[in-house]
Amino acid sequence: MLHLICSAQTDLQVRFGEWHSQKFATYKGDTTSYRLSMLSVPENRLASKTSIIQLKVVVFPSKTGSNLSPLVFLAGGPGQSGVNYLRQEFFQKPIFKLQENHDVILLDQRGQGQACLLWSTKFHLPI
Repeated sequence: MLHLICSAQTDLQVRFGEWHSQKFATYKGDTTSYRLSMLSVPENRLASKTSIIQLKVVVFPSKTGSNLSPLVFLAGGPGQSGVNYLRQEFFQKPIFKLQENHDVILLDQRGQGQACLLWSTKFHLPI
């Protein structure tokens, strides 16, 4: 189970939704198991009253059951989904290698991938 530790200047709760077990078809043609959930977080961590948004979280559990620290992948550029990277062969290779001894956590950051999009009312575009 993934535990979340966060600190913010708010009383709003950060919560995971129900976890679902899924199978993923790899570039080699085999499958691997993962867990999927949505993480509910405050849109504005510092506001006492704010909307709740959802972030997609995918966990590939360690293949060896190791107690080593989990590894979290965060996409590096604007508009990139941390979860959607897994569709690409060049990304699968290092992720599945790391999965040998670590839980690997992928997530869609605020406004990216399958996370709730944030919209700019000024420009009518996703932020």
